[in-house]
Amino acid sequence: MPFKKLLVPVTGRACDAVALKTALDAAKSFDAHVVALFVHADAREAIPFGEMPLSPDFVQNLIETTAGIEKSQLAAARAALEKAAADAHAPLHPGVQTGYGASLAETAGPLAQELVGAARFCDLMVFPAIGKAASPELTDAFARVLIKTACPLLLAPVSPPAEIGRRIVAAWDGGGAAARSLKSSLPWLQQAQTVEIVSVCADTTPDETDKDLIAYLALHGIAAKRRTVPQGARKMGEALLAAAEGACDLLIAGGYSHGRLSETLFGGVTEHLLAHAKMPVLMTH
Repeated sequence: MPFKKLLVPVTGRACDAVALKTALDAAKSFDAHVVALFVHADAREAIPFGEMPLSPDFVQNLIETTAGIEKSQLAAARAALEKAAADAHAPLHPGVQTGYGASLAETAGPLAQELVGAARFCDLMVFPAIGKAASPELTDAFARVLIKTACPLLLAPVSPPAEIGRRIVAAWDGGGAAARSLKSSLPWLQQAQTVEIVSVCADTTPDETDKDLIAYLALHGIAAKRRTVPQGARKMGEALLAAAEGACDLLIAGGYSHGRLSETLFGGVTEHLLAHAKMPVLMTH
């Protein structure tokens, strides 16, 4: 099933621009619609609670200040969408429409909770780069959407990609997350000019399941090539990125997590990709 609705969480920060451009570039390939979703927080959550009572005037001023900041952030997000849509020659609509275009939507509530809910009704969610500079709220939302939903997530790089989805490298370790990521990216794989399955091996024994994967992709009309990369003394994620950089404009990988949801810790490969990938990365848990 091709991607028809892409959703981008926007926050009014500078990172919105790259995420929107990445989403619109992807949407053009599928004649899809991009929804920029701005999530309003409850201003009352900004009120600090402690043993000392706060005066009503202080509380009201704090709520009004928080609301004013959020209003500015919404205006910045709207401006970023308008510019990105104009640059991509994408028509702006007041709501979701059939075909290539974009729209702004608003909702209210905790960011992670709202995005988990929104993931039920979109084909692909596009996040800005999740690194050390990303807000804790956005990082937490990315983790929760990745873990709690079956929605594929496209992670935009720090710098806008020149193109996306023409040359694809898919990481393969024989695991379920890698398989689900590949299945969720079939619309892209079927349009790609080149597809390469890369397995990073800690020893000299390659993962033979990639032969079955190549045969499966061939049934979908995808002529993929295999490449085995020795890990050596490098971290697994480091070896994968070294193999992918320069060879692709889209990396597909399984997303992993450990521990309870309230104490989400990314696995080593996922953490390395989030911190260091210079190309768009598509992940499914």
